[in-house]
Amino acid sequence: MNPELTTWARRWLVAGILGTVPWSQAQEAWIPFDPPRDDFSTDSVIDLRHLNEILAGEKGRIMADGPNFTHGVTGERVRFWSINIGPHPDWSMEQWRHLARLLAKYGFNQVRLHGGLNHGEQWSRPEADRDRPNHEVSQYRVEGIWRAVAAMREQGIYTHLSIYFPYWVRFGPDDPDFPGYTGEERVFGTIFFNPKFQAIYRTWWEALLLPSNPHTGVSLLEDPAVMGAELINEDSLFFWTLGYEQIPLPQMTLLEWKFGNWLSDRYGSLEKARRVWQDSPAHDRDAWEEGRLGIVGHWDMKTRGSVRDFDQIRFFFETQKQTYDAKAAHLRSLGFEGLITAGNWITTDDQKFDALERMTYMVGDFVDHHHAYYNGHHSGPDSAWALRDEHLYSDRSLLRLDPKDLAEPGRDYEIPFTKPTWNGKPTMVSETSWLRPNRFRTEAVPLYATYGAMHGLDAIVHFVNDGSGERWLTKPQFHMQPWTWQTPAMMGQSPAAAMIYRLGLVAEAEPATRVALQLEEPLRMTGMPYAPKGGIDNLRAANIEEGQTAEDVEQAFEPLRLFVAPMSIAIDQPGSMTVQEDVSPFIDREAQQVASATHELHLDWKRAVFRFDAPQAQGVVMTRSPAAPIATTDFLFATGLDVASFVVVALDGAPLSTAKRMLLQVMSEERNHGFVAEPVPNHPSRLQRIRSVGTDPWEIRPLAGEIQLKGKPVRITPLDLAGVPIGERSEEVRRITLRPDTVYYLLER
Repeated sequence: MNPELTTWARRWLVAGILGTVPWSQAQEAWIPFDPPRDDFSTDSVIDLRHLNEILAGEKGRIMADGPNFTHGVTGERVRFWSINIGPHPDWSMEQWRHLARLLAKYGFNQVRLHGGLNHGEQWSRPEADRDRPNHEVSQYRVEGIWRAVAAMREQGIYTHLSIYFPYWVRFGPDDPDFPGYTGEERVFGTIFFNPKFQAIYRTWWEALLLPSNPHTGVSLLEDPAVMGAELINEDSLFFWTLGYEQIPLPQMTLLEWKFGNWLSDRYGSLEKARRVWQDSPAHDRDAWEEGRLGIVGHWDMKTRGSVRDFDQIRFFFETQKQTYDAKAAHLRSLGFEGLITAGNWITTDDQKFDALERMTYMVGDFVDHHHAYYNGHHSGPDSAWALRDEHLYSDRSLLRLDPKDLAEPGRDYEIPFTKPTWNGKPTMVSETSWLRPNRFRTEAVPLYATYGAMHGLDAIVHFVNDGSGERWLTKPQFHMQPWTWQTPAMMGQSPAAAMIYRLGLVAEAEPATRVALQLEEPLRMTGMPYAPKGGIDNLRAANIEEGQTAEDVEQAFEPLRLFVAPMSIAIDQPGSMTVQEDVSPFIDREAQQVASATHELHLDWKRAVFRFDAPQAQGVVMTRSPAAPIATTDFLFATGLDVASFVVVALDGAPLSTAKRMLLQVMSEERNHGFVAEPVPNHPSRLQRIRSVGTDPWEIRPLAGEIQLKGKPVRITPLDLAGVPIGERSEEVRRITLRPDTVYYLLER
């Protein structure tokens, strides 16, 4: 061992800093993380506004150029470090402008505006709209989106529009065009087969896109700052929400008629179809003489393998594809020149149906994925969308490859936000987060930046910014959300992470796995050698039928492949076959380590340490206190914290060994002030019970450790939480001792 390393480790051991601090002692020694309202001082080192255009769209519309997003005029590649935001129609233009400036500072160049244009729930409407039908266009919401787009445009931030999610729409008994609905149901599935609903949907886009935005002077059709439009969020004919128990019978009858018409066209007549189906199971809703056929449940459809089942699979595929094709054609007919993405959802069995789901999206310019959450156990009333006292939860670390249920043996190789490319189109992950409470949330943002860059993802859209950014609040609304983004461990680590991801400071790898299928294969349920695993949040996991999961698929691939290199999938593309390159040189199961094919990313799940080592970005992330300092090419990192992140990035484009200006960014674990949890005694899954969810402000465990430079010394300037210098520059040193309350440092040579 390096003698200097040994001496350093011994000194830290003697000092007691390498001891771990159990979570049960979480009430001790926490430091407030409560930045005041940002005035965007010009001397903030972490301000990344300069990475964006002066106005979004000044380099032309965003284009899909092969597998990449590019600027239409300059041809430059662009990756989107993005965030989900609700339209917030009650916000003023000043509030939107402040949030836009804050997001630009922290490295964001895109937002996904995610909210409906219909009136929505009664409580969310202005008084004048309280008695309007839920599904009508709300001008109040339209004008809110116009303000948001204009404010983001001014800060060089592009907007991706997401205006339809079945959760936001309700039809009641006073809607004669939609019999069967009582006002309580969500309208899952109906958009794919009800023509009257499809007509309403078109009016929403027209109301949003066609008029001139009073804040920019141009319509959203014409505005190049509008990067794209999403057609449907989280809905599919191939998911559990399509069925007689979920959709009112009068609406399902429309689907039965549609199936009958499709079947007659396929075989020439229903009588001929009936003869082909003679050995297939009947359905109690079959009405051959009336021309309609019952819809088989998903479990039967995917397991029986009768002619009827295969026909229904094909019917679902063609119906869903036609729906997306028609919606995209409508936007183009209006004159929309931005990018279009169709859907983003999962299926009842992704090994069998994911290829069909994605192929219905091919009318779009890029492919979106939504099932990208990382979470452990979380249960209790309203736990799908809120944190409450007495909820049960578990801490889960990806660095340790923890299974979701800690009582299960073995490892879970889920890395939910790494997605394959489909048919050579760009890839977006439009919702992703490490859900809280989870003391290991600190690992999330560095993993997003590094593995996202290595995989060549084109947009990572974090979920969710749920406040206007004035203050970093733990409870910005009436409930405490599990996915809040404006926190120390998430947004606090964004500056260095955004640079790594957007500037490609970590190298992109070539795909090591190329899957090729003909469309007829998934239509015949031959399956895929790969299917996405996990990543669904608790809100939508509730839709999965009891006893069935979207995760129980047998993978034919080495499960660690996605830690090594990306994957590409081609459906109905000419002249290729599935190829798996040998990734065994990068995987050492005995040592419990895996490296990327670029040799820059290294995960040691035995020690729970992730290390990245590139010329312009280096660092370590850990969820277990290391026994010795951890080395990269240019640094040695030592700490006694058992949850910590240390990142160094060059600010001047030079290698870290010679860079004149560098940002050092550090983070420990976060919590709400007053958060109290205790272990559930003798629980096999190691669950914790929340005794108090706490309140504002955010807090972090005191930072501790030393960082040693191997090369030329630096002068150190500590920065406050806004990135502004708060002390004098040090003399030239090679050893940096961390201050307990300082997250950012400027290093200069």
